Amino acid sequence: MTFFQVIQYLILWIFVGVAAFSLVVIYLFRSGRVFDARTEEGHLKQRMSLKGLLTMLAFLVLVVAFMTMTNVLSLVRHGIELRFWSMFGLNLTLILILITYDTLVIDWFVIGHWRPAFLELPAAMDREQMKEHIHRTFITGPIFALLLAALSAGVTTLLW
Repeated sequence: MTFFQVIQYLILWIFVGVAAFSLVVIYLFRSGRVFDARTEEGHLKQRMSLKGLLTMLAFLVLVVAFMTMTNVLSLVRHGIELRFWSMFGLNLTLILILITYDTLVIDWFVIGHWRPAFLELPAAMDREQMKEHIHRTFITGPIFALLLAALSAGVTTLLW
C-alpha cells in the first residue's frame, strides 16, 4: 500500500466516520439512550443496567463493523492485501482520529461550549463535567482504540 493510498483511505473514512459518529451522537441524545449507560453529568454509571450494557456493546460492535467495512470497501475490494499488523496500524490511526474528533469537537466544543438546544442536554452535563470526561477519555480512549483496531483488523484478516 502506497503512502498516497494510506492518505486517501484516511481522508475518505475520516469524513464518513465523522458524519456517522455525529449522527449517532445526535440519535443517542435525542432518544435519551445515552443515559442508559451514562449519568446526567455524562460519566459512565458505576452500576449499569442491562439496557445500558447492551447500548454500549451495540456501539462498540457498530464501531468494529464500521472499521471492517472500511477495510473491505477500500482494501479488499481493490485487491490490497495487508497483513494483520499493517491493517491494525491503519485501523488504529483512523480510530484515534475519530476519538480525537469526539473528544475535541463533540465533548469539548458542542457539549461543553455550544450546547445546542436540539441535543436536549441536561444542566448537569456542563463545561466542568466535560473537562473531567475529557481527562478520562485521554486514559481510556487509547485502550479502547487498541482493542477496537485489533478486533476490526482481526475480523478483516480472518474473513478475507
